[in-house]
Amino acid sequence: MLRRVVNSLVGLAAVFALSIAAISIVYLDAYWNGIYVLSVFFGLWAVIILALRDDDESVYLIAYLLLILTGVLIRLYVTVSGFVWTDEGFHLSAAAGMLSGGTIAPAMMFLPQNIPLPPWRGIVFGLYKGWASLFGLGLPQMRLLAFLLGLLSLPLTFDAIRRLISRKAAWAGLVFFTGSSLFMLSHTGRNDSLIMLLVSGVLWVFAWAWSQEKWWAHALVGVSAVFALEGHFAAASFLVTFGGVYAADYLVQAVSARKLIVPAKMWGFLSTVLPLTGLYVWVHIISLPSGGALSTADAFLPERNLLLAQVDGFMARVQLWAGYTLLEPTLLLAAMIVAGLRRRPVDWLVLGLVGFTAVGYLLLGTDPSVMHTLYGLPVYAVGVARLFDEDEDESLPVRQWALLLIALLMLGTQLRQGRLASEARDYFADEYAPIVESARAHTDPGEAIITPPVFVPFLIDHTTLFLHNYEPGVLRGPALAGEPPAIYWQRILLETWPAVYIAPYQVPNDALRIQQQYMEARSAQEVVEHVYVVDDGLLAPGPYFDVNSDAPLQIVAHAPPNDESLHTLWVSRGELPPAIPVVIETMAEGSVRSETTILSTVDWATVGFHAVELRLPVPAESRALVLRIDAPLSVCGSNCEVLLHVP
Repeated sequence: MLRRVVNSLVGLAAVFALSIAAISIVYLDAYWNGIYVLSVFFGLWAVIILALRDDDESVYLIAYLLLILTGVLIRLYVTVSGFVWTDEGFHLSAAAGMLSGGTIAPAMMFLPQNIPLPPWRGIVFGLYKGWASLFGLGLPQMRLLAFLLGLLSLPLTFDAIRRLISRKAAWAGLVFFTGSSLFMLSHTGRNDSLIMLLVSGVLWVFAWAWSQEKWWAHALVGVSAVFALEGHFAAASFLVTFGGVYAADYLVQAVSARKLIVPAKMWGFLSTVLPLTGLYVWVHIISLPSGGALSTADAFLPERNLLLAQVDGFMARVQLWAGYTLLEPTLLLAAMIVAGLRRRPVDWLVLGLVGFTAVGYLLLGTDPSVMHTLYGLPVYAVGVARLFDEDEDESLPVRQWALLLIALLMLGTQLRQGRLASEARDYFADEYAPIVESARAHTDPGEAIITPPVFVPFLIDHTTLFLHNYEPGVLRGPALAGEPPAIYWQRILLETWPAVYIAPYQVPNDALRIQQQYMEARSAQEVVEHVYVVDDGLLAPGPYFDVNSDAPLQIVAHAPPNDESLHTLWVSRGELPPAIPVVIETMAEGSVRSETTILSTVDWATVGFHAVELRLPVPAESRALVLRIDAPLSVCGSNCEVLLHVP
């Protein structure tokens, strides 16, 4: 027996070394060669399964450790090679703003100072700020933090499964955890790893408390569950997970005792989860400035039937997860079927955890993306672990072989996804390179750059201000600031003059309307080298800070003139006359000459940017122009007459 174990361990170590070499070749060589290497990889691991014909626990333990380490290494590669996710720029901008003394929000958002924490990200911005202050600000540093946070979930999940089921089940659950596509996708510099860690923490507290009868033990579950909301509001789904298990336990006891009120674990949970949830709602929603109470809810309410929308979203969640790897949700479903057939006390508990997680996602899931699905991975690992747990009347080796085979298939899928992520990174790097190089050529570090957030990691040494590519109703910044959305975004754009503008994605309805107007009015494609900015009636070389919200019409900038015309940029902030005369005067040969242009505002948006070509009175190489708006002060305010110094 000892010789077989030693031989198996040596064989496992040799195969593992060869597998790591195969992984390296996959990522260093061409993709078509990688397919052949993957075939060798699967063949070598098949040898492991055939070799493990005895039920010695030491052999299985080594196999589990190798599988877990392989999953961690694949995730590490994806961490350093995966393409940039848009929200990573959002979080980088937030950390940059905080390091420079701003509020706990991205630089592109104007939030009142009395908002202690945004209602949709919570502590993650502060965490990234502290990390950046120690290790520097950048995408690699943020992803390293996400990688480490994900690793911290492993011991918590392992011990939770051990307490709820058994040690052997805990190893099986950890193999599923580290080989899952959800674990691989938790590498980004967002808040995903943090929420996964917080949920695994709640699961651990629950597993420890479940065997306790003292009310305060279950009160701690409520405390940890509400604290998880600080990672992201989507963690509210897990209030349903643990609350549902406690409610089911109470119902069983009430039916058994034939009483409506019975002492149960649920009361300890409710003693903290209810007041703390109320406190969270007050701090993050009710106490916010004008419109803040609706700023979070409005973003998640669909325009059609709420129930149908939630069902559609839930099905989309499952479909997207299955699209990454069909094996994982299928395996979880099989585990639930087996638990339903066995119906032992631990099976009911596992069914409750996984089932109520699904209910939570159905009721409160705000986004069907896989990024939000991965928050439930610790709970899913509990479900799959029970499937491979040892029972007295069942053959353990067969179950172990099945687990190893499934783990190998999962890791093989992640290998291929890792390669695709690397190819996507290279593709986007090539796509972004010309724009990034052009921006750096025309600007200095510290200058403001208006850009889609995906460019932020490449221009981290600049002051990056961006408009997220969502519709205004989804963005909660205007409601938090208590301003109309169009005015809110117009202010941000105006206060970044002069700035480089990087063209947004060419996708219909992908950018805010005000952003599209801004791009068109400036005639910007990639980089605008220089634009003169009008400030208080005079030309100013710096940013435009005084947005005159009282005047519905205002000229804010112009480009260097050519021989015949002057390109100007205007903003509107209210109702305007349909036709407004604009006169340009200049001195030529000792006399004043003028040219009148009629601004037709019939098709202008009430709040927006507008490009206007004004004809010049005389073609001269240098001039001092006076621009006069022939309209009442109520229309143009202090900008009715503007002196434009044009070199």
